[in-house]
Amino acid sequence: MQEEYTFLHTGPKHAIWGTENEMPILIEVLVWICWEEAFDTNPGVTWSAEPVSNITSTDEETMEQVLQESSIWPWPRESESDLERQKASILRGLGFHECIHDGAGTWELLEPTDERPRNLVRDTL
Repeated sequence: MQEEYTFLHTGPKHAIWGTENEMPILIEVLVWICWEEAFDTNPGVTWSAEPVSNITSTDEETMEQVLQESSIWPWPRESESDLERQKASILRGLGFHECIHDGAGTWELLEPTDERPRNLVRDTL
């Protein structure tokens, strides 16, 4: 039986990329979720990027907000390479825009730390 966790709110979306013939391919768009409790494996980390299908037991209004969210974090760093500029162009073409973090502190993208394929982020004050 799979455990259920409670989330406080959702955030922007997170793009997962691959490449084919040196061109970026958008594989999946995940949703950043702020969980009620920090992860046992990463104390202090309460955000993870998850498939929309992982958001269960929520009302229709919240789900509609999640599906309508059009900001992406992190946004491709267009100054770094042609590949990053192409990613940004693909996202813009799909109606996405860069998420501007307006809260206190900074966001730090962490590498996956366990067998689950997800990205974690720490909101540092």
